Amino acid sequence: MRTAARFTMTLIAALIAAVVLLLQAPTLVGAIPLTVLSGSMAPAYRPGDAVIVQPVRGAEEASQLQVGDVITFMPEPEDLTTVTHRIVGVGVTGDGIQTFQTKGDANESPDAFEYPITHAQIVGRVAYSIPLVGWVMNALGPEAKHLGRQLVLAAVISYAIWHTALAGRQAIRSRRSTLMPEEAHS
Repeated sequence: MRTAARFTMTLIAALIAAVVLLLQAPTLVGAIPLTVLSGSMAPAYRPGDAVIVQPVRGAEEASQLQVGDVITFMPEPEDLTTVTHRIVGVGVTGDGIQTFQTKGDANESPDAFEYPITHAQIVGRVAYSIPLVGWVMNALGPEAKHLGRQLVLAAVISYAIWHTALAGRQAIRSRRSTLMPEEAHS
């Protein structure tokens, strides 16, 4: 019974650590975790999923984007509201500026924004998603998220130290039990 409980606790800790790692490791290189709020990208991304967005900076990086990539962008140049949709077309204006046509996977027609999407509006390209984790991210405020990350990290580290200490204690006991009979015969 203790083995099953230990296994369950190890599994839970590993899952929590994996989610924290998947959400936090990319932020070390500038990626942005965002929450999907609508069903416009279903079935690829559903409401409540977390998407990890790798920043696209400048026209040169934007020129690497292609049809099929999923990007997060600001439809209105001066509005910080973001949308995450798939690129369905790439064009160039008369001034030589690259533009992007987007569409939500669940939508019937391409997006019809007032302005064409240019590199200046693109936040980044979606690298990957984690199902349902976005709801947890939204439920926590920014300060709670930071505190939560620290607490989870501390818990995972403490759990690892505890397990290491238990394994060390077990090894010592095992070694003593194998040495004891030999000492008795000497």
